[in-house]
Amino acid sequence: MPAIAETGTASSQPKPPQAKSGSFRLWIVGTIVATVAATIVLLALLNYAKFDRIYQQHYTSRFILVLDDMKQTVERFLALGLSLGSMGDLGGGLTRAQALNTEIRTILLTSDTGEILTRTDGGGVALPTPWLKPAGEMPHRLELGNGLIALTAPVRTDFGALVGQVVLVHSDEGRQASTRQLLIQLGTQTAGIITVGGAIAAILWMYYLGRLRRRILTTAAAIEALDGTEDGLEFQKAIGEPLDPQLPTALEKTLAAQIELNAAGFAADMELPPEPEEPAPQPEKKS
Repeated sequence: MPAIAETGTASSQPKPPQAKSGSFRLWIVGTIVATVAATIVLLALLNYAKFDRIYQQHYTSRFILVLDDMKQTVERFLALGLSLGSMGDLGGGLTRAQALNTEIRTILLTSDTGEILTRTDGGGVALPTPWLKPAGEMPHRLELGNGLIALTAPVRTDFGALVGQVVLVHSDEGRQASTRQLLIQLGTQTAGIITVGGAIAAILWMYYLGRLRRRILTTAAAIEALDGTEDGLEFQKAIGEPLDPQLPTALEKTLAAQIELNAAGFAADMELPPEPEEPAPQPEKKS
């Protein structure tokens, strides 16, 4: 009865879960593919950010050229002795400059106090009053919302006195639409590259890890074959490629040496001298 109870207790114990042969490979391949995919996505985002920055600079440079041309025109009028307030539309120059690009919404001329002296629109574009005061040397940039960008350039006399500024307001919707379209195309292409490249990489890595697993198991089996028997030597000759190409030769030499040692030990046991016999007890002498 105790034996039966012990047997039942032993059989009722849960067996340890055995890992599937492909689970470890899937885990490794999944990690590799996820890392490569994340790298590709980061590279795509970096390329997009670089393109967006360069495209924005190129896009804005067109309006800066128009703004700089208007600034030089106003400064030439000042050099002729005209006052800034009497220039008006500069003989239609501001309107013609706005017609050069349909994305220009308005061009303004302001005084050194921020007063708007002339503008090409009917006041549809609202600008912050403190920002209209000229300051600095380089064109300023201000986002007005609704996709509008304002650029300013200071106007100076021949003596370097700051008397006003030229303001150009343009729409940024065209650039934003182009970058959005580029982002969609880039995302689609990146997803396709990740899908195709990930599938190819997964197949190659699964094949490589499968071969590596077989070589590891073969190596382990070859090491376990070191039992010093002829069967072990025959098994060693029959196995496939191990993890180390030099392992079969080393194991063959080891097995052969073990066989020779076993044979030498057996022969030595056969040639051992016989043990000396104990002398027979002699009878006691009677007195």
